[in-house]
Amino acid sequence: MTPVKRRLLYIFRDTLLRLRISWPKGNTLTLSVGYHIDRRRWDGSRCTRNSSHGPQQIPAATINRTLQSLEDTITAAFYSFEAKDITPTPAQLKETISPSDSDRTTPSLLAPLAENYIARVSVLSQWSERTRRQTRQALNILIEIFGPDARIDRMTDAHIVRLLDYMISRRVFLMKHLGEKTQLRSGLNNNTINHYMTSIRAFANWSVEKGYITSTPLTRLSKKLPVAKNPVIYLTPEELQRIHAVQLPPTQHLFRQAFLLSCFTGLRFSDLSTLRWCDVYPDFIRVVTHKTRDLLEIDLNDHSRAILASLPSHSPDDLVFPQLRNNADYNKALKKIACKAGIDSPVQTVSFVGSVRHVTDLPKWQHITSHTGRKTFVTTLLSLGVPPQIAMTWTGHKSYRSMTPYIDILTAARRAHMSRLNSLPLTPDLTPSSPTSPLSPTSPLPSTSPLPPFSPLPSTSPSPFDLPAPSVLPAPFDLPLSP
Repeated sequence: MTPVKRRLLYIFRDTLLRLRISWPKGNTLTLSVGYHIDRRRWDGSRCTRNSSHGPQQIPAATINRTLQSLEDTITAAFYSFEAKDITPTPAQLKETISPSDSDRTTPSLLAPLAENYIARVSVLSQWSERTRRQTRQALNILIEIFGPDARIDRMTDAHIVRLLDYMISRRVFLMKHLGEKTQLRSGLNNNTINHYMTSIRAFANWSVEKGYITSTPLTRLSKKLPVAKNPVIYLTPEELQRIHAVQLPPTQHLFRQAFLLSCFTGLRFSDLSTLRWCDVYPDFIRVVTHKTRDLLEIDLNDHSRAILASLPSHSPDDLVFPQLRNNADYNKALKKIACKAGIDSPVQTVSFVGSVRHVTDLPKWQHITSHTGRKTFVTTLLSLGVPPQIAMTWTGHKSYRSMTPYIDILTAARRAHMSRLNSLPLTPDLTPSSPTSPLSPTSPLPSTSPLPPFSPLPSTSPSPFDLPAPSVLPAPFDLPLSP
């Protein structure tokens, strides 16, 4: 399958919006979108929010949904030609995008049904761009295997076996790290396959529910492939201090400040990149999270106050971190910063492709992402003894179960708690080496000698949650408290 490179460009004839499509061999096709647009309220690809256009004053949201649906239809059309390894002519592309009444496709054909599903459900369920992209990737795999004209109501269990076999053996690119060449690996990992099967099953259930088909075995797809439980990647206080102390150019310094604020507030990238100064109060940050739409008030500490105070002057409507434009560039910058800071302890991760186990050993800096800041915030709170229910009010986690991955890693705290039992003598003359010891394997515990009452721990016993904050993490990172 040879990809067909194409370019979509919106143009105007007076106020009428048109879409020009161009692809190799000098092919072009211009389509009328059918809307009259106020060009003062047009950003180049979409109408600006809360605007209306044309004599009928059509809302921008309606026009933008139509544009997205048209782009999705064009993408599906090109994909069908790529599957046949041909470059379409303008007439072929136009007929595929807008077929004549005598040649309209059967509703149960895979490609048009998939486009209909994405166009409708993405609006009704208000999908994020990530959800839309992942769903399209899953459905494109179906089109790759069975073709755009496949009838999903005629699929059998043999088609499901073929689908799983294809995903397990498909050639994929491995994650590219700094200074390394991109590598290929055979097979999607099981976690990705499980996500794809969930999306495909949702598509199949929708097709049955809407009456396009009566039944299909795709509705029986489920998460059955085993996945590995990998360690939570977070930074220790000593590693945080290294991040703070490393010398960086001004551009990377701003990325570092954003990351450190995430480590002390738990903000996700989606919330950090849209945070405005009007959301920052003297004692807390107030945000409505992009992921869950929750209203959170995150209290400030000395570290987070100092980071905010070190940033350039601003007005209330300004973004706190205007340099955070996309997550991919931010993650690349964080890896470079962590590499310079020497965060290179080895981290082993395990993944499964079908039943084949893959083990990867990489330095820790290659695992650092924007979400590492949030994980660092949660683990630091729990290691300091903050109750999970309090931490959840800052992070927005909905249930205690969602905090268990972080609680499980606190092995040092668990061992310190267990060691407190060492100070409780069972009898005054307990000697483990004595053959008549009450704890001898051959002698049961005496029932007539009750345990003495619990005595308080010595005042010199360190708390298992004590972190060497003054020596390892100087508050507040020695940053000025005024801009």
